[in-house]
Amino acid sequence: GAWTEFVPGSSVKKFEANYMIGKLTGKYKEFYPNGKVKADGEYLAGKKNGIWTFYNTDGSVDDAVSGQYMSDKLFNKRK
Repeated sequence: GAWTEFVPGSSVKKFEANYMIGKLTGKYKEFYPNGKVKADGEYLAGKKNGIWTFYNTDGSVDDAVSGQYMSDKLFNKRK
């Protein structure tokens, strides 16, 4: 089911995720301590799958690791 983890001792989200049978499955969003999005994508059976966007601390997209993933492997970088 749905899971949200917070930075200890604060109301700042660390990540939002979904689990099925103990594995990450579905939408996933991770946050920096300042509340800005760090990563946004989807998991399938515990592995990155589909379009993933990773962000730098300033909010700009990290093109080196963003793009299409299949079974945790980046095979088509964001252009």
